[in-house]
Amino acid sequence: MNEYEKTQLLVNISKMYYELNFSQQEISNRAGLSRTYISKLLNEARERGIVEIRIHDPIKAESHLEESLRRQYGLKKALVLPVVDSEPALLDRLGSAAAEYLNMIIREDDIIGVGWGETLHAFSKAVIGREDLKNIRVVQLCGGVTKMNQDTYVSDIPRNMARNLGGSCHLIPLPAVLESVTARNALMKDRNITEVLHLARQTTIAVITVGVFVKENIFVSSGYFRENEIERLKKAGAVGDICSHIINEHCEICDPQLEKRTVSVSLEDFINIPTKLCIAAGERKFKSLKAALAAGCIDVLVTNEKMAGELLSER
Repeated sequence: MNEYEKTQLLVNISKMYYELNFSQQEISNRAGLSRTYISKLLNEARERGIVEIRIHDPIKAESHLEESLRRQYGLKKALVLPVVDSEPALLDRLGSAAAEYLNMIIREDDIIGVGWGETLHAFSKAVIGREDLKNIRVVQLCGGVTKMNQDTYVSDIPRNMARNLGGSCHLIPLPAVLESVTARNALMKDRNITEVLHLARQTTIAVITVGVFVKENIFVSSGYFRENEIERLKKAGAVGDICSHIINEHCEICDPQLEKRTVSVSLEDFINIPTKLCIAAGERKFKSLKAALAAGCIDVLVTNEKMAGELLSER
């Protein structure tokens, strides 16, 4: 076999394997050559540059939108996904992208702090199983809701994550907002509660979304806020929440009295978490997301092209 014939053989076998998806055994049968020889020929084709393998990693390959977001808001990373029509499909895609990124950065002994809601539930189901990591702890960053007309998956999220990561799950078995300051102060003396909140303050990677302050807001619709409190929050310019802290467009706490009834890591403690990953898209979340970004509450953003464009149009 001369050099021309050898090269042609390498090209033909490579096309069968990489373009036509034939198995090495199928190629062996067709070419009348041993499977071992086919494997050697495929390796030779790669070594001679006849075959070039390129891997497009959507996590590492930064698009123009992602680079612009990262630079404008001082992020460690931005992941921007295409727009999809269906909200469930959007949540699944955002959740999967965030889960892939978490898989890249998570290390042994990490403490993963999480919020709650549909967005994070989609993320928690997509978290990639890891058997190589030891001492992973998943902890709630804030209390949940007990009066609700929609599922917020408060305990499902950390449980899903802990199960997939082979770690332990630490829950805050309290509402995010208590009836009175007195009730909160009393419960904060409970050793079990203080231990979980202490662990939450040691979080190394936080995964959250941002809430919106509209009538559909879970706190509003479930009756956690009194009518006078809702009006007071509106007058204070409430746009949404971060870990149950109601904020205005400058990411300032809207109501100090309400804050005293809130069960959550403080906003200051949250900002000090080394890596804060936020998953958010949808027009209603624009104001609260922009506030969180401007205040340094987000290090890694997972969003879609529409939201990215709106954020970049704001200077």
